[in-house]
Amino acid sequence: MTSVCEPFQALGADASLLPPGVAPPACLASHAHVLRANFRPLYSRLLYWCFCASSFTYSLVGTLMLITFNRRLPAVYVTSVPLPIDLFSVLLVFQGPVSYAADVWARTKLCAPQHWTYLADRLLATSMTILTLYIGNICWAPHSSDFQQSLALLCPLGLVPFGISQKALNEERFATFMAYHIAWHISIPLIAIVWLVHTASGL
Repeated sequence: MTSVCEPFQALGADASLLPPGVAPPACLASHAHVLRANFRPLYSRLLYWCFCASSFTYSLVGTLMLITFNRRLPAVYVTSVPLPIDLFSVLLVFQGPVSYAADVWARTKLCAPQHWTYLADRLLATSMTILTLYIGNICWAPHSSDFQQSLALLCPLGLVPFGISQKALNEERFATFMAYHIAWHISIPLIAIVWLVHTASGL
């Protein structure tokens, strides 16, 4: 039997999108209570603060690219991407606040089971991840050394902790969710920083 929550949850929306006078399904209110009961005791833990900070790892990469790396990369890496590299960097910077709004503000502060920021984060993060993998493994591959190609091939492994974090969230194992979501947030950016340092230094 289809739950009354399923069509509502499939929208990726919050209760504000319901028609006026229509209350959200009781199961969503119950889930919000579960989120509050489980996330709030974690606020004082180091894990939680690492979870908050990890939202901005892509912003860090984008900022470093804008400040220094984009000017130091060999021209072939700048001209072989499908969009201006400075625009790509700005989108990375923008990813951080969007990620924070969804993962920290909406999920752990508002404790909202559904919120528009989840959809915004999902769309931007998915687009930027696909674009990053495409640039690293397709656009830059003909110009890359074995070491650079190895780094690019490591990036898809970042999807593993993401999958584990989503499974943990669905199972309401919230500390595990945060731990693996941190790993998801830092894995690809860390590889990217190593690649940028190596390439910009001409090593």
